[in-house]
Amino acid sequence: MLKPSFFRERARRSLSNTWKGSMGTAFVSFITGGLGSFLPFSLCVLYLGLTFLQPYLVNYSFFYESCGQILPILSILFPIALIYGILMFLVGPAIKLGTYTYFCELMLGHHVSIGTLFSQFSIYGKALALKLVMLIKILLWSCLFIVPGIIATYRYHMAPYILAESNNTGILEAIKLSSQMMKRKKNHLFCLQLSFIGWFLLGIITCGIAFLWVSPYIQSSYAAFYIELSGQNKPFETYANYNSPDFL
Repeated sequence: MLKPSFFRERARRSLSNTWKGSMGTAFVSFITGGLGSFLPFSLCVLYLGLTFLQPYLVNYSFFYESCGQILPILSILFPIALIYGILMFLVGPAIKLGTYTYFCELMLGHHVSIGTLFSQFSIYGKALALKLVMLIKILLWSCLFIVPGIIATYRYHMAPYILAESNNTGILEAIKLSSQMMKRKKNHLFCLQLSFIGWFLLGIITCGIAFLWVSPYIQSSYAAFYIELSGQNKPFETYANYNSPDFL
């Protein structure tokens, strides 16, 4: 199996002339799939948590008064966040499949546009069902202990890519194929993800601004990983150089 540097280099080459379009695609995907699910959920949890805790903070004036100031604002945002979160939860899986399609097609040298992001709504039901089945399976494995849950996450990681590439594939079949594909490859994906730790920290330090540039790079690298595992990779002139220090 090739090193993370191989996939990162392939991503940089493919993105060299498409950074702006890829940044726009990654941003829309993040708003509708990443932030679109995480932020509303976080606001809802915060509102419900403070509502529950406030009566117990009556003896702590500072915290009690702070809750009293924050809760009115959250009470206005709560229904908006709840509705938005539900909508994004419903449309997010199809957008996510479109994102995988975009970056896989980009890595294969095919023409892509931001419209590719919405190309998987024809299998909207399958996209949503796959997300739910994967979530249930990962949660069930996590009930045994956190480690089996993490392993399951890696085991099923390629299922959305498989479904995005072959819309006729069944949900359980995509999960089964992903399990087979990731056999003895989970550590390689982990190493690839770990290689971006510096970029993730930069994104956090810059309050997410750096992710606008980094997200296409990460998505393209993951797409390159899937393409390699699925046997679609095309050799190119620098294969011999990937073991050199310049690419580490």
